[in-house]
Amino acid sequence: MLCLFAQQMNRINSFLLSFLLLAASLISSCEPQDSNEATVLLLQSFDATSETEVLVAREKLLQKHPQSPAAAYVRSWLLVRAGNKEGAFKLADSLVQASPKFAIGYYARANYQNSEAWEQSLKDYSKTLELSPDFVPALLNRGSLHFARQKFGEAKADFEKILTKNPNHVEALLNLGNVLFSLNQVDEACENWEVAAAKGNVKAKQLQEVYCK
Repeated sequence: MLCLFAQQMNRINSFLLSFLLLAASLISSCEPQDSNEATVLLLQSFDATSETEVLVAREKLLQKHPQSPAAAYVRSWLLVRAGNKEGAFKLADSLVQASPKFAIGYYARANYQNSEAWEQSLKDYSKTLELSPDFVPALLNRGSLHFARQKFGEAKADFEKILTKNPNHVEALLNLGNVLFSLNQVDEACENWEVAAAKGNVKAKQLQEVYCK
């Protein structure tokens, strides 16, 4: 009985993913004129300060603009939350093909790549920023990817660009501190960690206590 139920659930999941991929492929031909409003709503959701606010904002987007590229991104994000990263990647890839000028599609595909495909992720983050130069999540992720590959100069540039726009961005402060520390610029690293720690970042506080006098 359990085996039969599992088989039925697999069929449902397969059908759902196929439906979402088809919807993404049709976006470019039926995209509503107010898709710009949908993108604005999506960008606003990235600035939400709590998970609940993010969920509410994206549910509203799905209801108002269900056929927009932004809604396709939200569906891919929901697949990841449900544990289906492979399905999310396929949906994001279809979104890129259907709406190649939609910057956040590339951002989604970069996020859902396997870790071994970091070069493709880097290209997709860069494409995101080519289309939307001030999109902070892409700058943050690309900077983190550069840092992981020990490309400290490139990482520093990405985190500094974020802080130029928002000097209080805690993750950028923390990450820039990490980069500076790796470059043996300990005093400068400590300055960034101190600011991030004062804003409640626990990791920055720990680093400050260990490495800063």
